[in-house]
Amino acid sequence: FNEMVAVKVAPDASHYTALISKSPDYETSIKWYEQMLSEKVKPTTGTYNCLITRGGTVETAAIWLNQMKAEDLRPNAGTYNALLVAESDPNQAKKLIRRLKSSTGSLSGATFNVLASKVYQSVDNAEALRWLEVIDLAGFGLSVQLITTLISKSKTYDEALKYWGLFKKRDQEPTTVTFNALINKAPDFEVASKWLVELHQRKIFPDSVTYKMLLSKAPDFENGLGLVEKMRRRGFEPDLDVYQRLFSKNFKELSAAKVLEWFHAQPYHPAKAIESAISQCRKSGDILGALRFSLDYPHLESARKLMKEMPVEATEFFNAQLSANAEHPNADYALGLMYFDAEQVAEAKTHLERALVLARRGRRRYQLQILLEKLSNAKK
Repeated sequence: FNEMVAVKVAPDASHYTALISKSPDYETSIKWYEQMLSEKVKPTTGTYNCLITRGGTVETAAIWLNQMKAEDLRPNAGTYNALLVAESDPNQAKKLIRRLKSSTGSLSGATFNVLASKVYQSVDNAEALRWLEVIDLAGFGLSVQLITTLISKSKTYDEALKYWGLFKKRDQEPTTVTFNALINKAPDFEVASKWLVELHQRKIFPDSVTYKMLLSKAPDFENGLGLVEKMRRRGFEPDLDVYQRLFSKNFKELSAAKVLEWFHAQPYHPAKAIESAISQCRKSGDILGALRFSLDYPHLESARKLMKEMPVEATEFFNAQLSANAEHPNADYALGLMYFDAEQVAEAKTHLERALVLARRGRRRYQLQILLEKLSNAKK
């Protein structure tokens, strides 16, 4: 634009309208509009459509609509769509739809997209249903995506089932996302699993989200582990989120040692996932289990918190590991970290130095060297 002015090419309405449309905020768009008027460039319907959109409220929309009327500019489909974007009341939106129909005769996909966005943005299903009435008035059919959105916004499982019935009434085929929403709304693992069965019966492929939703419903670690194996057979490798959901499940009779043996055998086994395992053990009252997980991952925040809050139990447990194996690769590290956090410098130095001797090359050696350097500086 500045280059146009520099070479004395006069900008026209389309140039100013583009600047208004691309303005970072409403105030900037107003400045361009005022400059447009000062240059005696006459605004077009498109200009006012952009200003209505940039304003984003019913109040500013009314101002620009009145200005259009004062300049004898007729609103077009774009105007009504801009007004619909600004409108938050479905009843007022119905009036706009009627006016749009009477002025243009037919509605475009752009209008449907505006109304669909209102459904997606609804705070609850009551509001979404009111916008669906507007969509029906406009003559648009309910899309699979809209019905799925209603299911996901349902407050109860029974409410979700009601919207599920719309697929049968309209002879539409649900998608994987639809089933994910139903699984998420299911009251328990048994019901959620039935949706997975129906998904397969319809020859619809589950995705990683499907298994994550099911995993959230799993009653214990054993059931969760079965899902992870199914997930892997489907070609989805577990990520951190999957492991965190899995380790938040009750381990029941399964020992922490067995869980760790399985975890370490996985191609990808992120340390951060063990935070969930430690938290689950503490929640279920299995302190020995929590300490066993902490033994292998003492640097984790939840492990250090456990050692700080239960120093007697932690000291006894870690020393028992050293008694059984004087060269245990983790026990000295765990004790050293516990004493480091407790500011017991001599004890921390003893165990961390031993851990450094036992540590292989890599991240742990680096961490131990930093800790020992901090202890050395603390002495000075």
